[in-house]
Amino acid sequence: MAPLIRITCMKITVKFHSKFRKVFQTDKTMIELPESATVRNLLEAICNSSLQRKTIYAPGGVELRHDVLITKNRMFIFHMKRLETELKDGDEIEILYPAGGG
Repeated sequence: MAPLIRITCMKITVKFHSKFRKVFQTDKTMIELPESATVRNLLEAICNSSLQRKTIYAPGGVELRHDVLITKNRMFIFHMKRLETELKDGDEIEILYPAGGG
């Protein structure tokens, strides 16, 4: 008998703001990912259409567009490891559009 391989999943909350609510057709979702998943893995899991990918990724589909901000537990991921930022069970990711004031 083969040994049991246990894959542990973590639950991540994703909140969408401004134009992302319309593109993803929700303001909030919960997604399950395997342990050691990154922000990049999360984006790959939630971007199900070409419109969603074009809204998140720069041309070439590897880096974020310059007008996409992502936070993990209210800290901008560009202060961490950007798209390679590791996620943990219970993390909250927010996808934001920069807003200016004046």
